[in-house]
Amino acid sequence: MFTAKLGNGQIINLWKIKRDNLKKMRQNVSFYCPECNGKVILKMGEKKIMHFAHEKDMGCQANAEAESSYHLEGKRQLYYYLKKIGLHPELEPYFSSIKQRGDIGVVINNQYYVIEYQCSPINPDLLRKRTSGYLNRKIMPIWILGFKNMKKITRGTLRLSAFSAQFIVNYHEQYILPSYCPVQQKFYFFHSFFPLTINKTYCICESQSLSELASFPFLQNSKLMLPLDEWKHGIRKQKMHHIHYHTTINNQFLKEIYPHNLHPHFLPPYTGIPLPTAIIFETPPLFWQTFIIVDSFLGENKGKIISFQKILDYFSWRIDSQHIKIRKFPLAADESRWKHAVLDYLQILVQINIVQEIKPKFFLFQGEIQTDFHYQKQHNWEDEFYKKYAEVLLAKKINKGEIG
Repeated sequence: MFTAKLGNGQIINLWKIKRDNLKKMRQNVSFYCPECNGKVILKMGEKKIMHFAHEKDMGCQANAEAESSYHLEGKRQLYYYLKKIGLHPELEPYFSSIKQRGDIGVVINNQYYVIEYQCSPINPDLLRKRTSGYLNRKIMPIWILGFKNMKKITRGTLRLSAFSAQFIVNYHEQYILPSYCPVQQKFYFFHSFFPLTINKTYCICESQSLSELASFPFLQNSKLMLPLDEWKHGIRKQKMHHIHYHTTINNQFLKEIYPHNLHPHFLPPYTGIPLPTAIIFETPPLFWQTFIIVDSFLGENKGKIISFQKILDYFSWRIDSQHIKIRKFPLAADESRWKHAVLDYLQILVQINIVQEIKPKFFLFQGEIQTDFHYQKQHNWEDEFYKKYAEVLLAKKINKGEIG
């Protein structure tokens, strides 16, 4: 950390005192942690950025996350950026009423913001607790993930870990993950998340250097984008190959579809379509969308009009049974977000004439289920589907409507 308390209670900031003066102070003055009051050591080595560190075995919450050079340098750069654009940031503000210390605090238009630059793993419950603590004090938290945690598979795809996904926020009805790299001095904004499998997510990454960023907060709106041809081939590969890997989720899925005379290679192309709200699920779209078709429109429900509430009941049962898993979004918490994704999917089915909405939120299935299995016919069907409905699939926005 960059701040410490003197014996008289005064808080000092390393960046406001000359290095020579700090060397003299280190010989004659004791420094203490503003949070736990434990003794801290001023480290002024050549390899790591100058900072205060707790003495060993100190049981301080602030010391639970040892600050790396990457973290310290990123925090320093963000602090000076805010000063450069004419703001008056506060370094490492401590809020005694909630026993929390942020990285940087700043007031804009009478709103107090606290920036948390997170570079190491944090428990989702702690992330949620810290966020709630700030909000309860009418402080707006902005969490920024260290860019080193983002794992790209190829250009345009990302391995979105459970840790990284925690930092996704819902900004103006769009999911965005802000990250910062102090080495390159750049922000990286990930958005337009379209998860294909548990481990692979299509997304857009836009970068902006710190020197060019002229506004705060850092978040910004971006257009939803998706390489639709790549998505089509990714879904086809999942149906033809990945589905046969012996995993619990694959085995459960096959067990559910075979009794309905469905074969994974020949699932209709309207199962596994891309949706921006699908990021709420760890379960791949091919699986959860097929469950909606199977549970709501086949079997005993075949040919029947079914209510949206009944569809939600079936889906909720799948969640409770662990057939469908929900991602944890501590920063975009909303218990109903999975319901928005279900409604988005149904609305797409209505637009492409697979489902008819008889009256508001009452649906009748009129889609085709392939039974005469033929690979070339299946591939032609998929090609025609994505060509015909490309505009519909690419135009979809996050649903903001009422659920119920």
